[in-house]
Amino acid sequence: MKRQKLFLLVSLIGLMAIAPACGAPPTADSGSSEELSGTLVVAFESWMIDKYNAHELGARFEADHPGVTVEFITQDSPKDPVFLEWTQTGDSSADIYFGGGIGNLAPAIVDDLLIPWDDIMTGDLAEEKWIPGYLMPVEGYNGGKYPLLPGLGEVFSFQYNADLAEQAGLTGPTPTTYDEIYDWACAMNKLEGITGAELHVGNNFAIGDWGAAMIAANGTNLDADGKPAWDTPASREFHEFLKKTIDDGCSGVLTLTDTNGARNAVKAGQVGIINESSSRANEASVALCPTPDTFPCADREIVQQFNYPGGKGASVFSHDLYIPRVAEDNLALARAFAIEQIWSPYAQEWTAAHYGKLPTLWPNWNQLPDNPNFNVLTDVLENSQGGWTFVDSQFLKDTYAEQLGLYIIGDQTLDEMTENLVAANDEADLTSVTISD
Repeated sequence: MKRQKLFLLVSLIGLMAIAPACGAPPTADSGSSEELSGTLVVAFESWMIDKYNAHELGARFEADHPGVTVEFITQDSPKDPVFLEWTQTGDSSADIYFGGGIGNLAPAIVDDLLIPWDDIMTGDLAEEKWIPGYLMPVEGYNGGKYPLLPGLGEVFSFQYNADLAEQAGLTGPTPTTYDEIYDWACAMNKLEGITGAELHVGNNFAIGDWGAAMIAANGTNLDADGKPAWDTPASREFHEFLKKTIDDGCSGVLTLTDTNGARNAVKAGQVGIINESSSRANEASVALCPTPDTFPCADREIVQQFNYPGGKGASVFSHDLYIPRVAEDNLALARAFAIEQIWSPYAQEWTAAHYGKLPTLWPNWNQLPDNPNFNVLTDVLENSQGGWTFVDSQFLKDTYAEQLGLYIIGDQTLDEMTENLVAANDEADLTSVTISD
């Protein structure tokens, strides 16, 4: 069985101002009535340390529990080496991990390496309190159905520079069709020194953008057999839109070689439209704000967003929290940190305001201030869907990026790309880790 990772689905907004501390942490039982003490080691993906205000959360937890010391370590997206540490040494470098999603962690789920969270999912953390697409139940898992719970969320959307749109004479409603998005990109492309769009065609977000397009158009990105629906009218329309916009010179292709190319360009005010995780809108608005170091921009949201055409749902993904079974001795401390800090209103609202990383709990979402980049996402989140749960999700993601790149640069036709992707479905292990045998 291949040990592949996924990381699909969607991603979200640029948001809003928050008070330094607002709201009490969610109420749930961490599993111990004793006074907490000892050392807690928390592993974050390296990019998340600053964007989730990790050291402030550690300081707050230590202040609330004087007998506790919190230490942070960093890691890349979860891969086989961390799973091998658990299985081969019977030990873990951290007591709790934050980062990655169900696709990344499929091997650990298959091998029963994670402690379920089910018994803390009461009160403010009950199932109905979570935004639907971020929850990934694993039916039949040993001890419960939630070996992972989401810590921060993203939604896939289009983001555009509102100032550039106005300069290009685009003052009407935001686009609702791919033809309209093409027209907007080409209009902004006529501005001096501006690239109309930087559509994502690289390995980081390309598969998420395709999935978002399919869910918005069809309500799902799978066919009747539960396989990726590569050969559909909606898939063809989306790919033809990408190709036409690029071939006509209205979009660049920075993401073919630089996964952060589109993000960096929109933050610099050099591009009109991108399609990535919607947190890019917040990051770019803050970067372009005339009033420096304000979160969010005190003047206005310079970069705003609109949803994929179709209106039948949103593609979302989350970075999840998980605890290996070999770290069970520190379970109460790890769970308490997650409940009191990671899922607190303070943490989820702070990262939303500063970086556009979204709350995963409805009570925290509903406390966010009014903001156009929040308002546009509320309705689609009700019909949100998370990423693939196939064992070979990562194989399919990599294959799609490779095939899309060949199509974009003209080395194969759309029909050839589609044929190759359908063949990849037959090669991949499409067993879902969320369904019991």
